[in-house]
Amino acid sequence: MVLLLLSLATATTLTGQALSLSWNDRGTLNDPAVGAGLQALHEGEWVEWLYAGTAWQIWSVEYTADGEPRGLFASSAGGTTAFVLDSEEIDADGRLGMRWTYATPELSIVKTETFAEAGSAVTVTFQVANHSDREVELFRLLYGMDPDPEFVATGGYETAMDVRDLDGDGLPDYTEAVAPTLGYALGVGGCVLGELELGGWSDWQSSVDPDGTLVDGDGALADAALGALWWPDASLAPGRSVATTLVFALGDTADGAALTLFTELETACCDVDGDGEAATACGGLDCDDADPTVLPGAEDPPYDGVDADCAGDDDLDRDGDGEAGAAGGGLDCDDADPAVHSGSVEVWYDGADQNCDGNDDDQDQDGYTLASDCDDTDEAYFEDCPEPAADTGAVNAGSCGCAAQAAAPPAGLLLPILLGLIGRRRTTPAT
Repeated sequence: MVLLLLSLATATTLTGQALSLSWNDRGTLNDPAVGAGLQALHEGEWVEWLYAGTAWQIWSVEYTADGEPRGLFASSAGGTTAFVLDSEEIDADGRLGMRWTYATPELSIVKTETFAEAGSAVTVTFQVANHSDREVELFRLLYGMDPDPEFVATGGYETAMDVRDLDGDGLPDYTEAVAPTLGYALGVGGCVLGELELGGWSDWQSSVDPDGTLVDGDGALADAALGALWWPDASLAPGRSVATTLVFALGDTADGAALTLFTELETACCDVDGDGEAATACGGLDCDDADPTVLPGAEDPPYDGVDADCAGDDDLDRDGDGEAGAAGGGLDCDDADPAVHSGSVEVWYDGADQNCDGNDDDQDQDGYTLASDCDDTDEAYFEDCPEPAADTGAVNAGSCGCAAQAAAPPAGLLLPILLGLIGRRRTTPAT
């Protein structure tokens, strides 16, 4: 199932000192009016780096909701089902770019593409939020570009594509496409590599399927696109948000593009979710830089398992008494009061259940509450009492004595009785 909407945006071109980006009204890098998408300034001339004539960019999303497949895609060459709901031009802090908003019945998708005015790298961020009450499963997003940086000069469409591990940690972190004659290069990398698959695919003209297989070209020449597949989570719960950041870098050489990309990543990866708070890895306070709703000062609903305000406290223990609240599966029956938890000492008959055992008015636990127990400190003494009077709520004490206690006179009466018996014995005359 796909969503069809009318586009609410217009084509836009933004030009810096080294890059010029042209978006169509669907938010992809291809403006037919200027015949350009991604251009770089080289020796005083603007050179198109994407598929000549139809500057090519793609992104597509697929997932399931309630077991029903859903998806949308935006392709410069192959049509579009992702229509823009909102667009915003960015010109701040020395960066230019565009922010595009799309939606499905379950998701809002915000794509932001920016570049430094004097730079030669494009930072791409996707923010995805589940605004429905349905569980979104098997979410995946494909994003890519088709590089043809030397077509104008040589007429060649092919580039040498290679997936590389530049930092030597055993994980692919960079995919490059290098023009065979001029050496121009376009490279892509990302911030959260554990959620990204980098590579290329050759059937880009007919395929917008995010389930297609990305391959490592191993430096062989091919007319192929390069990009990344993003799998953030197996499921996206209602209200949950996730984000990822990619960087596409241009260079006159392969090494130049790689250096530009990793320089850009040093700052781009410090605020992947775009919430304005740097990640903890960058010295900031954002404890989850993939979720723009998680940052210091955010509202933190209890018992959802998310430390939304990054306070570092237990989301299941609202009052901080060391025991999870009942709503979070714990034993704390009042998680708003730190004095109430299963280890507290009970204060009897005060209307509060301090130790959360469900008992505040049967201290000796003989099954009779204070209102019907003549001695609530000793389980041996009890007797059913009449119902409390309707007008006063009092119990007739005369009919509420405990049989066990009534069998013996009160201790206070024993002394006068004994003294009386002794007196009688002393006054008995001798015979």
